[in-house]
Amino acid sequence: MANFLRASRSVVTKRKNVIKDATKIPNPDTFVKISKSAYKKIHGTDLKETDNVKYLVSAIRKIVGKAKAGKFKTTWKENDYKNKFLPARFANQVFKEVTSTTGGKITMKLTAPDRLLVNPENAPDSWESSQMKIFEEKQKDAEWKRNSRNAVIGEQVGEDCRYILPEFYQPSCMSCHSGAEGKRIHKGKIEGIAGDIGGAISITFKSQKGC
Repeated sequence: MANFLRASRSVVTKRKNVIKDATKIPNPDTFVKISKSAYKKIHGTDLKETDNVKYLVSAIRKIVGKAKAGKFKTTWKENDYKNKFLPARFANQVFKEVTSTTGGKITMKLTAPDRLLVNPENAPDSWESSQMKIFEEKQKDAEWKRNSRNAVIGEQVGEDCRYILPEFYQPSCMSCHSGAEGKRIHKGKIEGIAGDIGGAISITFKSQKGC
């Protein structure tokens, strides 16, 4: 789920016209098809549509359909990101839809270390913080970086099954997370460094044993 979300989010990332105007997004079927192609290119295999992945695909279709219909035109009203359909906003809308569809049994979240956090709603909990601290300690190891870029870590935490996928700053992230533009938009935040840990995709399966 995490890796497919990342592939799907890249469809938005690579389309600046969509970020400026969400109604220019491809239609839901085309969007999902492009997302699956992006996933296959990264992982060398077709997406396995398990029941959980189907929830995600369905959520992506719904959010893309809403964006295409202009239903996000006045969703974000403040700051320099006013009403832009940013990749992170696309992801957060998808996550909310997954949570709603599953009755809260599955929750998904983009999170980041406190010093890099942009959206307070995505603040990490103690488990996420501890995992990202490990990621940051290991990120100087080039081999670990190569092997961990798409490696999801799973762990039983109490009654829940938790998964987390490290997110590294990509060149496409830098226009908003570094330089003069980044400092203007993210006032008070530490500047991101390309290649470093920028956060994580976190997934929780409520009351599920055997991760």
